Amino acid sequence: ILKTDDLGEKEMKRFASIPGMICLNALVILILLEIGLRISGWVFLVLQHQNNQFRLKSNGHVVIMCIGESTTALGGDHSYPSQLSEILKQTFPSKDIVVINKGIPGQNSSYILKYMEQWLDEYDPDMVLVMMGINDEVTTLIPFQDDGSLNIFQKTLRQLRLTKLFLWLKSALIERLTARTPSASDDIQIRRQQIAKNLALYFKAIEYQKNGQIGQSIRLYTYLLAERDPEVLRHDIEIRLIRLLEEEGNYDALVRLMPFISHYKWKTGWLDQVCRSDQGAELVKDRISSVTSKKPNETALYNYLSHCYQVLGKDQEAEQYREHARVLRSRYYSPDEKKNYINLIKMLKKRNVIGIYIQYPLMDITPLKMMVNEYISDDSIFIENKVNFEEALREYGYDRIFYDRFAGDFGHCTELGNRILAESIADRTGEILEKMQRPPSHPVIEK
Repeated sequence: ILKTDDLGEKEMKRFASIPGMICLNALVILILLEIGLRISGWVFLVLQHQNNQFRLKSNGHVVIMCIGESTTALGGDHSYPSQLSEILKQTFPSKDIVVINKGIPGQNSSYILKYMEQWLDEYDPDMVLVMMGINDEVTTLIPFQDDGSLNIFQKTLRQLRLTKLFLWLKSALIERLTARTPSASDDIQIRRQQIAKNLALYFKAIEYQKNGQIGQSIRLYTYLLAERDPEVLRHDIEIRLIRLLEEEGNYDALVRLMPFISHYKWKTGWLDQVCRSDQGAELVKDRISSVTSKKPNETALYNYLSHCYQVLGKDQEAEQYREHARVLRSRYYSPDEKKNYINLIKMLKKRNVIGIYIQYPLMDITPLKMMVNEYISDDSIFIENKVNFEEALREYGYDRIFYDRFAGDFGHCTELGNRILAESIADRTGEILEKMQRPPSHPVIEK
């Protein structure tokens, strides 16, 4: 017969082992998550590598490598590198031209620089087209280092996908917590009750929408948008409310709700309708100002104000807001982005590879030039995509050029948007190709 003390000792041991089991399970989950993130990235890169190798084997001698993030990588046969290849081959049928797409979605300039030497050795490009840095503004960066100053643990830690995911979640959580103010609703029980109530209202709004009771549905979605909880439904609520108000043609309501809607979902089409009067322009200014008071360095917001006054015909005010956005862009570049651009410029010069530096759509080229001014020569090649995209927006409208607003005043390009980008780049690369001597192992530009 077991004694009571023996039973107590066994229970104590069992409970003592629970924290260890929890930690072990947590570690296994983290390892599996890291493996999953790496496999998904590896699959994309393997497919991209196979495609690039096929291009190299089936073509030949003039190699153009495109580096960047998702704005370079995405689009498949309609990405800007694919369309650039098509344009150049049609323009120079006698030259063997291969365009390599080394864009990597979701990464920053530090990650790109990490692999540049490897890519340069593997593909031996004659030209490198560079459009990078947009993700440097929204992620926490570890600058490219070549001095071995990090120990092996630090190097391993910074390469983990989980580290990048954690840093992103941390920045999002800090932003969320700092935006909140203490109130009675922070009590857990009260908040749970409020979330349950809002969930019921959400499903009621969907029911109203299905039954054609649009007014009631809009009122509930608007209420839920201001409530913010549950946050997980916020994206769907925004999309549904925007769609309903657009179908109703209620652009005034959309403008009034702008402070509550993620600004990358704003559309210039709303402003086109509202900003046709002084009263409408003042409404837009008031709504956007309530957002800029919290995000004073968000350049996209001032571009929206500029667009509004341009619609109104007040060119002077429009230019003032455009200039303010330009000044912000020139002042608030990422120092890590600058370091990585400088390292890249040095790398390409050392190998006698032509570097062509491309600005994103609708962005002024001046800040990019200022950032690397002391490291470039007079014949350095920069490509701006501001005027051409402004003209395209006037002709086609935003939604035919971009399919989101991830960067505020521009987003990922559609097939047409990538075509405009490819044509702009083809004009300059074509000038270089015409001057390149054969064989073009490494080109020399004739003075």
